[in-house]
Amino acid sequence: MVYMFYIRLFFLILPLLIIGVAPANAQLDDWAYLEPENGAFEARFPKTHTAVENKIRLDETYEAYISTYTAKVKERGHEKTYLIKLEQKLGDKLTANMIAFALATDTAQYEKMAKSLNGELITEADLTYKEFRGKDLFLTYKDKTTKQKIGIRVRILFTDISRLYMVVQGPADLSYSYRSNNFFDNIRLFDGRQELKGNFSDSMESYTSPKNIFTIKAPKAGNPFIEKEPEKSETMRTDSIRVAYIDPIIKYKTYYSVKSIITDEPLNNLQVRALLVEDFIKVYMKNASPTSIRVEEININDRKIFTAQASIPTTPENPNINFLMLEAHQKDNIIAVQEIAGSAALVLSPISLSTFSAFKFHPLRFTDPEAAEEMPLTRGWRRQIADKP
Repeated sequence: MVYMFYIRLFFLILPLLIIGVAPANAQLDDWAYLEPENGAFEARFPKTHTAVENKIRLDETYEAYISTYTAKVKERGHEKTYLIKLEQKLGDKLTANMIAFALATDTAQYEKMAKSLNGELITEADLTYKEFRGKDLFLTYKDKTTKQKIGIRVRILFTDISRLYMVVQGPADLSYSYRSNNFFDNIRLFDGRQELKGNFSDSMESYTSPKNIFTIKAPKAGNPFIEKEPEKSETMRTDSIRVAYIDPIIKYKTYYSVKSIITDEPLNNLQVRALLVEDFIKVYMKNASPTSIRVEEININDRKIFTAQASIPTTPENPNINFLMLEAHQKDNIIAVQEIAGSAALVLSPISLSTFSAFKFHPLRFTDPEAAEEMPLTRGWRRQIADKP
């Protein structure tokens, strides 16, 4: 897993540096302050640059970003590439241990990069830049075509939710030039997220289950915050959709899935509780029983809803999955169960709760595709369950 992480970062960052994907060259005096809408930083950067913005809405107020800004600059007749890459955490704030692990992993990745280019990591220094923790790295290698010694100077900085890469690549003797130093010394970082209000459902794609029983909201295929496009599956009596979210900094995965089940007869409340334990919770907790898991229930608009949460044991295969949240919607003999499994901080984070809330249960469409959607749920119904003694 760690090896794949190195390779992923290598192919994310190195092609931009070596190939130099950027627009026309910027002159030395053609710089300005870059102030992206994410509000995470301000930096002096060439006016002529390429920006690649990827984002995901977390709730009605905030978004998370993976953004890359790249430019080419001519200096003393030589071409240099400048890069800023921002990554933001999906869940709560980064801890000191998370930052330490990420910095160690990044350092190892750049050391591997240097070796793969028959170069070496020259400098590795811990850094505190205006209260923000980080690291300075400098590696060199010889270009195979021009035989020129190339330098890659890197600064990695962390805020409470963001990681920022600043990179300069070009002739090694220009890595610490006035322009390079000016680039690294003119960055302002900001904790927290920029308030950017919007509708969660409108920002996502709709994915309807194969039997037309439910619809979920998830990012479009290709969004770097998800592992791949949501997967659908179907049997005679079930259908399901599954998607894995990836935190770009700590690399934890959070698995969101929905499975519908068609039973011969409507299940009573005790049978639904038993189904949740046997078919869902026992996947993670072999010794779970209906009496050991608290399941809440509520009736809203001619449907029954059951909710459950549980701390679950980690495994060597999934060391970061320690919490499970379930929400079952039942109408007559059809049940659809939402499940989110991952670290507790991510399972209970705004994006997970927004995803649960955007779910639509429309079992009538299983037999009649033209049937109207189910009546919307009462606003605040989850609070009704949470407030139960």
